[in-house]
Amino acid sequence: MRSRLQGEARALRSTRSGQQSGDRKSFENQRIGKDQQSKDQQSKDQRGFTLIELMVTISIAGILATIAALGWIEWRNTQQATAAQDQALQVMREAQTKAMASRREWQVSFRQADRAVQWATHPTTVSPTTSDWQAFPAGVQIDRVETTLPESGGVYRVEFTYRGHINPPLGRITFAAGSSRSKRCVVTSTILGTVRKGNNNRVADDRGRYCY
Repeated sequence: MRSRLQGEARALRSTRSGQQSGDRKSFENQRIGKDQQSKDQQSKDQRGFTLIELMVTISIAGILATIAALGWIEWRNTQQATAAQDQALQVMREAQTKAMASRREWQVSFRQADRAVQWATHPTTVSPTTSDWQAFPAGVQIDRVETTLPESGGVYRVEFTYRGHINPPLGRITFAAGSSRSKRCVVTSTILGTVRKGNNNRVADDRGRYCY
């Protein structure tokens, strides 16, 4: 009887020992597996970007650069058209002042000479000489569709009487730079001599013009 109990005790201890040994091996295997996964992840991180990831990054950077470049070009064109508008308004007022000071009619002339837009102020009875013509900022053009000033021989004109009034018909000179849609114009508003700036609008006026 005692011999049988001792045998069962030894068998029980052997079973528990086997289970503990198996548990330790299972735990060790799990730890080894986690360590291997960690090493694999570190190895992947150290490899850096894949080719696809690099191509996507370059494509996004290229798109952003293109958008920025187009925005800058549009801004530059608008600035050039605005500078021409400011200059045209100034020379019109100078001609108006000269007309009243000299008590005779004066004229502002505009023309497109090759790729340059030029202006000249002179008495209406005198044609401008080559030296009278002055250039607007480079890259600016006269928009012939939007410009409605009287024109003869490719020269647009605004005439002021000795009182500073404008000889009709009234109209506008419109400038554009590059392919910019942000056009700028100077409008002769009234025969009393009012001249003002105008900007491009989405809706046309009663004559189908967008700069007013």
